[in-house]
Amino acid sequence: MSLVPMPPYPWLESVWDEFAEKLAQKRVPHALLITGQEGLGSDTLAKAMGQLLLCLSPLEGIACGKCRACQLLQAGSHPDLLWIAPEEAGKQIKIDQIRRVTEFVSKTAQQGGKKVVVVTPTEAMNNNSSNALLKSLEEPAGDTVLILITFQESQILPTIRSRCARIVLTTPSYDVAQSWLQENGHQAAIPLLGEAGGAPLKGVEWLKTEYVEQRQKAMACLEQLASQTRGPVSAVAQLGGISAPVLVELMLNLVDSLITTKLAPSSVRAEQRQESIQPLAQYMARVSGQMLFRFRERLCEQKLKLIRNANLNQTLFIEELLMDWQLVAKS
Repeated sequence: MSLVPMPPYPWLESVWDEFAEKLAQKRVPHALLITGQEGLGSDTLAKAMGQLLLCLSPLEGIACGKCRACQLLQAGSHPDLLWIAPEEAGKQIKIDQIRRVTEFVSKTAQQGGKKVVVVTPTEAMNNNSSNALLKSLEEPAGDTVLILITFQESQILPTIRSRCARIVLTTPSYDVAQSWLQENGHQAAIPLLGEAGGAPLKGVEWLKTEYVEQRQKAMACLEQLASQTRGPVSAVAQLGGISAPVLVELMLNLVDSLITTKLAPSSVRAEQRQESIQPLAQYMARVSGQMLFRFRERLCEQKLKLIRNANLNQTLFIEELLMDWQLVAKS
């Protein structure tokens, strides 16, 4: 594990400066909640925070890279850093993983400094895991800092949110995002900025996957459902094997684009998204913004349902999702 640039990205500079200042003044809270949309670098920010917290000789808000702690971090073997994430992408964080957190924070730091726990994404915990984490948040042992990451803050227990200091990541301006993508060789991701909600890293990740091809299939399917030329059951085959988690993510991105173009049609974001959602936007023009917001909430709920239920029948799940979409289009 190499040391992360500090700040990791230009749009995180103000967040980083505030964190580094609090650390220098020894005012870092014992629990932090990083919240914001995906694609802004939350995980990288948490990694950088952990590295600075554990560095034994930080230099003006930057890890020194030379001390014993930094050497262990670069080797990926620092004993006072615990990273908790789903064992499989899109699955839930298990209670046994959170029990490791409880055990970890109860012990003395092996390197004599701080201990750092990162949990991402926090909404991937079920109620049992969340309640188990509360004990560590309520009674932090020693000089421990817990960093929680969330992309759906409303889905986290209020008792967890209330015990954390929030760090809100805001979307960079189009110019900042475009400049960063150009400077780092990601020009192909620039046309995706609109659909990515202005999150530069989301477009970069999409280009590493089959997202663009899958999006075309999903768009064609959703257009036919919206125009009432196809039913939900037969539409499943048209999706060509797109998994339920990917379909939910695709639909969330499309609904966000529809909401933006409907409620703020003259904004820069809307102009960026307008072309990418035609002709689907024409079929959905009569659907109210309120109905789109409700459907977005439904998609977020379904996304969590997928994470927390490993035995879900994906075919039936997709059929139900497409039925909901067609009903919204009729409204």
